[in-house]
Amino acid sequence: MLSAWARLQFPSLIYGSINSSSPVQVITDFHEYYEHVAREHELKPESSEWLLVLIYGSISSSSPVQAKTDFHEYYEHVAFMLQYDKIGGSPECLQVIQEGHSTIEEYLKENNYEKIAQMYQICDGAQAFSANERNGATWVGDGVVTLPFQDNDPSCTTQNCNIEKICNTLLLSSEEHEEEVSPMERLANLAKSQLQAQGQTCRDIDWNSYVQFMKSPILSKPNGMRSWTYMTCTEFGYYQTCNEHSDCPFGRGMKQVEQDLELCEVAFGIPKDQVPNNIDQTNEFYGGWDLKGVDRIFFVNGDADPWSTLSVTKEHGNQDLGNIMAQGASHHFWTHKVKDTDSKEVVDARKTIYKVLEEWLVAEEDEDNGNAQDNKTVETAFTPVVMES
Repeated sequence: MLSAWARLQFPSLIYGSINSSSPVQVITDFHEYYEHVAREHELKPESSEWLLVLIYGSISSSSPVQAKTDFHEYYEHVAFMLQYDKIGGSPECLQVIQEGHSTIEEYLKENNYEKIAQMYQICDGAQAFSANERNGATWVGDGVVTLPFQDNDPSCTTQNCNIEKICNTLLLSSEEHEEEVSPMERLANLAKSQLQAQGQTCRDIDWNSYVQFMKSPILSKPNGMRSWTYMTCTEFGYYQTCNEHSDCPFGRGMKQVEQDLELCEVAFGIPKDQVPNNIDQTNEFYGGWDLKGVDRIFFVNGDADPWSTLSVTKEHGNQDLGNIMAQGASHHFWTHKVKDTDSKEVVDARKTIYKVLEEWLVAEEDEDNGNAQDNKTVETAFTPVVMES
């Protein structure tokens, strides 16, 4: 294209021009491009096979391909992480968190709001609990302290920045105190420390304020949560619940899927009963765990990531697609900036990704040269981790 224009503009300087595939006609709406692709590959506009034409291969990091309304596995996996010794967890740490939340739940059921509000520095005090039952339920159901559910960094250095440091804080020997400190008090001390680190004086648990925040495109714009929540209502679900008789380490039965479905209706006008249908349609269209009729997708997950429970792993999903599980790694940790403190498993995950990409590109080159070969099996240093609750 440029050589043709150069010949046009400078005929005295350029004797001739060979133009290979030169789009000399400038156009705003180049609809002919994909129309040509459709004709060449006999594709219909509504066909998902377009993706196979446009995308040669995919490294899928920490991808929850199975859409789900009630994502109870998320907090159940958090329970696994809290006792996972590879990242500094322990059964004793999990026990403190479970018992602490259970005690708080009992206090709330008995309307003993004053003590809880004071211990955990709740904004508006006891009135926050009595004003709306949903305030306390959501707070206890989602966990009364901040935990790095999906961004655990074993090498972080600040106070209570990862699972190991949080567990150490919660398990301080009773010998350091004049009397035994209850699990509820230990959680309260951690919660106060986290509020102080965040520069806050109290914890806001007002559900209605949150709903109003999500209803407003202006207020919610800075953090992008409204856009994400809209996608959960129309496509994915992923509502993290803490149900009765589950392995959730928080207030069991306090955070149920109805609260999230209510948010879809109030914030976006999407009827509650429509949301599960939207999610079913997503799985039907893309295949969920059982992606069919496609190759060159490689799944990489870490077992310190609750999202891995909805991805393709050795435990579930299409086993014709390659996958590895990096032990001790959190949500797509191998995509982060390379550091000297990265674990061997994270380093090996990166090496495996490079190897997979190299084999794909070699196979494509062989195919172009008429020497197509079967895809090679990628050997990895990883083995599935049995996740016990």
